[in-house]
Amino acid sequence: MKKILHIIIIFLFLSFSSLALCEEKQGVRVSLGSTSGSFSYTDSTTLSGDFDHDLSGGAFSVSYIKTNENNLFYGGGLSSYSVSGPRTGSKDAVSGYWNYYSSTYGYFDVYLTVKSFSTSFLFGLIGYDVGISDKASFQPNIRLGSKSVNAQWTTEIEWQSYANESYAYDESASALGLEIDLPFMYKINESFGVGANLCICGSSYELYTGGSNYKFTSSNVFNILADFYF
Repeated sequence: MKKILHIIIIFLFLSFSSLALCEEKQGVRVSLGSTSGSFSYTDSTTLSGDFDHDLSGGAFSVSYIKTNENNLFYGGGLSSYSVSGPRTGSKDAVSGYWNYYSSTYGYFDVYLTVKSFSTSFLFGLIGYDVGISDKASFQPNIRLGSKSVNAQWTTEIEWQSYANESYAYDESASALGLEIDLPFMYKINESFGVGANLCICGSSYELYTGGSNYKFTSSNVFNILADFYF
């Protein structure tokens, strides 16, 4: 599947390049931003919902961009964003007290930590450069490519009368990805520009195993951009 997606992206790049009879500008765009997300846990026990909490992190992207004489805006790149969360116990946890009881092992507490939920997106892009003034422009574009996610988390069981237990999880998945990017740019000089964007960019991953359902989400909405023209 990944090989097919890579071939599609390369084909798009070549197709877009053939449209650019006369390039007006080209360069490298770098972006930095913040990412928010959430984690939820459900099962058939009293622990269901206890570990639901928000996640936060950062985003980075680098892409090669071109604009031709017809104001067609196109290129491709790689974006990466990741979120994580604090060590989270049951919602009714009280310091110094045990919240759960097992008839076999006695009293215990359970904690969960989202180490990271990361997304990598290898994409091609195509859009339009809409001039606002001599130096300012709006460049709406669509990104299409291969999106991969990786979720890493741990669960810990603290027993009152037994040795504590810890379990680590590492799960990955990939699929075709689509994002909408809405950047506003200002050209400082012939070699440098700055701007910001609104991005409909995000990912989700859900895993059902052993009667438990783990769900991760992340969203990257706002970024600061820098263009380096050549």
